[in-house]
Amino acid sequence: MVAVGQGLALAGRIPGPESTPSAALNLDLLRCTALEFDVELNPALCCGWEAAVREHAAAENYDTAGAALEVFELHGGRAETIGKLREEHHRRRRTSRQEVENLHRDVTHRAETAARLGQLSEPGRSRVIARLEAVKQALRWDNLGTIRRECVEILGLLDTRTRPAANSRLPPCPASTAPMPRPPWQTEFVL
Repeated sequence: MVAVGQGLALAGRIPGPESTPSAALNLDLLRCTALEFDVELNPALCCGWEAAVREHAAAENYDTAGAALEVFELHGGRAETIGKLREEHHRRRRTSRQEVENLHRDVTHRAETAARLGQLSEPGRSRVIARLEAVKQALRWDNLGTIRRECVEILGLLDTRTRPAANSRLPPCPASTAPMPRPPWQTEFVL
């Protein structure tokens, strides 16, 4: 199967007679350790289409859940079940989108503030800004779980990069809070 996949990648077509659509393998799927394969490198099906829709929606990957919902519908899913799943899908997507957009806005604000305060060195600032820009571009689609995880990772990066800067500041001198002593030539008049 891998040889067929490599042949497809190199030649642009599968050699020999045309096989079933499931015979082509996206080689990038082999990097996904959460996905199990059988001996012939076919993905092991762990659940039905309805469960796949629910699991993708629970992970906030709504583009993927929508595609699974369409396949479920094509494979003869009950209209009542499809209607409920579609309604739940739209409701959860709307709520998640608002939460993820707010999270992105908060992370962006925090990164900009850290940059203005000089808590991010140039390489770190550039890396954070680039990742935030990629997240902003990804907000056009609905795989919001991926975006949420990226924002949380950026927050972790900001925490590790700004904590040393915050700890390196010197504490205020105790004398700076005490009142200045009067010069000897000033006298206090008490009436």
